[in-house]
Amino acid sequence: MTRTLFHPCCGADIGPALRGFAHRVDAVHASDLVAPAKSILCLRPQWELSPVRTIKHEFEVELEPNGFCGIRNLSERSKAIPSGTRHEFIATERSSRRELPFIWHEYDAVEALRHIENISVFFFRRDGPHDGEGSSGVLWLGDLLLHRVVAKLEPGGLIVTDGAHMDGVAEQSALWQAPNSGLRDGTEFHVCGRRFIFDSEFCSARSPTLVWRCE
Repeated sequence: MTRTLFHPCCGADIGPALRGFAHRVDAVHASDLVAPAKSILCLRPQWELSPVRTIKHEFEVELEPNGFCGIRNLSERSKAIPSGTRHEFIATERSSRRELPFIWHEYDAVEALRHIENISVFFFRRDGPHDGEGSSGVLWLGDLLLHRVVAKLEPGGLIVTDGAHMDGVAEQSALWQAPNSGLRDGTEFHVCGRRFIFDSEFCSARSPTLVWRCE
C-alpha cells in the first residue's frame, strides 16, 4: 500500500514538507493552480526531479456560492477553467538515491484530493492572506474538507499545520488554538470520529507548525 504525502495549495512550501516527512511516505502529491517550474526549484539541493509525463486533466469544478461551506472562493476566471495538467516526476534523493513518485496537480486542490488515497502526511500551512503568499481561499481545516481528508488519513497518519489563519471555535480548533493553551505531549482531542494526539512541533517560525497524529 502506497503511503502518501499531500500538500494542497503548496507553492514553494513543498520544500520543507519533503525535508520533514519524505522519509515517512512512498509518494508525494502537491497541488497548486500554477505550473510547478518555479516552486520545485527549492527541491533541487536535496532532490533531482526527472519528468515522466504530463497529462491533461478535465473535470467539473466543485463550487459553492461565495465559498459556502468553506470549499473555496475562486475568481470568475477560475470558475471558467474546466481543466488542468497533472505533472508526473520521479524525485531522487541525492544523498540516498531513494526514488519517490512526485505528482504536481496543476488544478484545483479539492479535485486533486479525489484522486489521492492512503494519506500518511497531510501538510497544510501558510495559506492565509496575512502571510504575504496570497491565499487559496480553501478552508482545508473547516468541517467539510477536514472530514474528507481524515477519511483518507491512515491510522497513525499526520496532520501538519499552523492553522492557516482559521479562527472561531470548532471541534478541530485545537489544531490552531492549542499553541496558546499550554500544549503538551499527549494532548488529544476527537474530531471526524478519530482521535488526534499531539506529536511534536515541526517549526516555530511565524505561526507554530504542529504535528498531530491521527489514530
